[in-house]
Amino acid sequence: MKLTMVGFFILAVSCLSAQTNGKFLLFNKDWSPVQDFNTATYFMQQIKEDDTTFTCRYYQKNGPMVMWETYLDSNMTIPNGRFAWYNKRGDLDSSGFTKKGRKNQTWKYGFKTDGSTILSEEYNDGRLVKRVNHKTKIITYPSGAEEKLVDSAENKNDIVKSAEFIDGGINGWVKYVTENLKTPNRYISIAGPNTSGYVGVDFQISKEGKVNNIFLYHSAEWSADNEAIRVLHNSPNWKPAEKNGEPVIYQFRQKLTFRVEY
Repeated sequence: MKLTMVGFFILAVSCLSAQTNGKFLLFNKDWSPVQDFNTATYFMQQIKEDDTTFTCRYYQKNGPMVMWETYLDSNMTIPNGRFAWYNKRGDLDSSGFTKKGRKNQTWKYGFKTDGSTILSEEYNDGRLVKRVNHKTKIITYPSGAEEKLVDSAENKNDIVKSAEFIDGGINGWVKYVTENLKTPNRYISIAGPNTSGYVGVDFQISKEGKVNNIFLYHSAEWSADNEAIRVLHNSPNWKPAEKNGEPVIYQFRQKLTFRVEY
């Protein structure tokens, strides 16, 4: 979908009051720009992560995320980074990475509840390297050649020690999340009384113990998603994971639950 930035709308800043970081755009059901929040079907929040990373998250007006896009520039002309698409329930449907407008690294299509994928493709600077069907366990190459996917056995000499939250381990992490995660008013008004929902988050603990590369595998709604991301961004340091005594990047996956109890 080709979009042109047409400015950000002031009305949305007041309507989407939970967090107003970045620029906002409104769209009709055919993705044409509109100015009236009441008649819009979708909206987009663009966040400047740094001078060369602009994250754009598109939402149903009163529902989960539709798309996640990353660009090199604020005008959204050069895809560069993560792209993802979600179904109507907010579940991740497909995702992949781009590098200066070209597909790069791993693209995944179809996800199971445990996060595993059904089909994946490997790209190198826009060139398809191979396609892997994880259901049939067949690897197909651009030449048409095929081979059986063989699961790699773990090296028994590689000892991996999980990352650990410095202030109290897993119990300390639960305490931090419980004390800091707040249910936004916008989510309360949309979800209704005596309901609950969750934001499914994937994130990494870096070799330095920092939380980074936050990504959503399940979207609840804009304000809840932003609150989950905020809490993770503000996380205190972790003790990094170790492999053979050396710090390594550690992948973490979690559900953050929002409850409306009245």
